[in-house]
Amino acid sequence: MTAHFTLFSLLTLMTLAPLAALGAQVNVAPYLQIHGQTGPSLSPDGKSVAFSFDGTGVSQVWVEPLAGGPRVQITDDMQRAGFKAWSPVDPNLIIFGRDHGGDENWQFLIATPRGGAPQTLVEQDGVQHNWGGYSLDGKLIAYASNARNREFFDVYTRSSSPVFVASIQAGPLAFCSTHGCSGGPHVVYQADGDNRPLAWSHDGSKLLVTVRTSNFNNDLLLVDLVGQYPHRLLTKHTGDADYESCAFSGDDTRLYCVTDAGKREHRGRAIIDIATGALTYFDTDPGYEIDSLVLSRDGTRMAYVVNRDGYGTLMVREAATDALIATADLPPGVPGTIEFSSKGDQLVFDFSGPTHPDAIWQWHIPANVDAPAAPPRQITSPSLGGVAQSSFVEPTLVRFTSFDGLTIPAWYYKPPGVSGLLPVIVDVHGGPEAQARPVFSSIVQFFVASGYAVLVPNVRGSSGYGNTYLHLADVRKRLDSVNDLHAAHDWLIASGGADPKRIALYGGSYGGYMVLAGLTQFPNDWAAGVDIVGISNFVTFLEHTSPYRRANREAVYGYLQHDRAFLESITPLNHADRIKAPLIIFMGQNDPRVPASEGQQIAQALQARGVPVELTIFPDEGHGIVRDINRITAYTRIAAFLAEHLQTH
Repeated sequence: MTAHFTLFSLLTLMTLAPLAALGAQVNVAPYLQIHGQTGPSLSPDGKSVAFSFDGTGVSQVWVEPLAGGPRVQITDDMQRAGFKAWSPVDPNLIIFGRDHGGDENWQFLIATPRGGAPQTLVEQDGVQHNWGGYSLDGKLIAYASNARNREFFDVYTRSSSPVFVASIQAGPLAFCSTHGCSGGPHVVYQADGDNRPLAWSHDGSKLLVTVRTSNFNNDLLLVDLVGQYPHRLLTKHTGDADYESCAFSGDDTRLYCVTDAGKREHRGRAIIDIATGALTYFDTDPGYEIDSLVLSRDGTRMAYVVNRDGYGTLMVREAATDALIATADLPPGVPGTIEFSSKGDQLVFDFSGPTHPDAIWQWHIPANVDAPAAPPRQITSPSLGGVAQSSFVEPTLVRFTSFDGLTIPAWYYKPPGVSGLLPVIVDVHGGPEAQARPVFSSIVQFFVASGYAVLVPNVRGSSGYGNTYLHLADVRKRLDSVNDLHAAHDWLIASGGADPKRIALYGGSYGGYMVLAGLTQFPNDWAAGVDIVGISNFVTFLEHTSPYRRANREAVYGYLQHDRAFLESITPLNHADRIKAPLIIFMGQNDPRVPASEGQQIAQALQARGVPVELTIFPDEGHGIVRDINRITAYTRIAAFLAEHLQTH
């Protein structure tokens, strides 16, 4: 009989008996040593770039010259570094965020491009601070904080460093009289809700604030920093409307945004007149989404990413005329964070494709619409861990039909040169308002190299396919998306070459819930399940997730006050008696989103019923497994677990 055991810490995990013989199975360790670079931020002179790189075991901030030269690690800590933002004027000032053990309570520190001990800028235990950006003169920063009440975020400004306090004190009298001139912090907008700064006006007198009620609905508020005018709502609307990636025009009279306001099906580029609030789209709905948008510092150029079936296309246009300047010639994949140089003559961005690990790229923009455009060039080199890049596999975009006739898109990775019926891993993304896209995943590539096929579906409720599709799994329709997993299972057998007895579910966060829901709703479909930081009970999840997250999540899943009975009915824990497949679970002790107790309770329920289950709770992780030492532990065990239950050894 298969042994059943529950693991409650890394220490306990290390006392396990030796792993089952894996035969010729591929070693996972080299794949976990594949590390890329993400989140670029340019120096004021445009000659160097700061970025995140986790090659030392956990994400830290590094700096590298664009023209080539040594890469310098400028933060060195056992805790991960998050965002980083180079001052628009001071070449020696880089602000970055750091949390503790994955708790997402970001604190702000100052680093220099030469490294050395960082200086604390914004810090308060148990408080989350969210970056909002520098003023254009670099003297001030804006950010959101839940210091007043852990459930809500207020908006603050303060000096970007002690160096700038004196210059702030000599600033406009109106600003000093309203906010004082000590350098901060100063509350500039306080209200119960999720309030965050989006953009500074060019003259520094106004701040654009987003007031968000869900992941698909928010408003834009114009906050006057000099106290001459009352704060003004710019986006009165009914129903849901999402306003993202907003930036002020060069003359501060308009906003450029990505939005779906006016009940538009797909998010598009639009201009909002600040004086009247009138919104004008650049084009009619083309049937695809716009991911993100940035303006050059002078407001004359606009860069944005088009999302067609998950693939991203980077384009640059003149902001005033919308004339196309250039389209980036890139491999298949997705551009991520985009930033203009201060002169607007180049872009840096991170890019990831199925066979291209994350890296920083540079693109010199033509001077005008008639000038030829050179292709972007890759600046940084990912660490490949000894794995040949030529071995990476591109997926095929497939589509299958679900129970009600809806077409579901998915990415299908198949191991080359393998004959016969395949063991398959169905990898379900989190969110749920997210999209599986053709980006690099070392874990997917490891699975494929090990002989598994991997299907990555975008079940209903995924973003990227318009608002109708996005809302097809809201609240009472939640289990319809689980039915999509059953349809994926049937398609794999009918058309994907899958062995019906060797199909497993794998997912993280909301994807972890989908694993558990799939195992309970369709217990005969699956040979095994892998749940990473997943929800097992919607009621206990909503009761114990961080206070600032509850209202946002209730808007998607249902409200405890009104929908408790329904939430209980779709909770995997309440149907644990249906689960037949062995399950392995990983949680983070410091997870502010999905508490570790979500994994404990489903593991205990299955253990009591004699179902094979393993649980690991990492004491130094949050919402996911980010530390190399823990990733090696987790994925070594996952590899053995799947080899055992899908019989690939």
